[in-house]
Amino acid sequence: MATGKVARRTAVGDVAALLDSPEIAALIEAVSALRWTGRKGYGARALVGACLVKTCSRSRRGRG
Repeated sequence: MATGKVARRTAVGDVAALLDSPEIAALIEAVSALRWTGRKGYGARALVGACLVKTCSRSRRGRG
């Protein structure tokens, strides 16, 4: 009898895949182009990633 384990998907892997998708990459480019201030802060990719993390973690808990 074969016994094998399937690796559990992580939110990190899901978010990384989403951030690398062409649709999200285009969104990040569009948001980055709108940033006109020279002030330091988080980049568009980091902020979009934070939103995706929140969404992924909510859907895993059954509240999504």
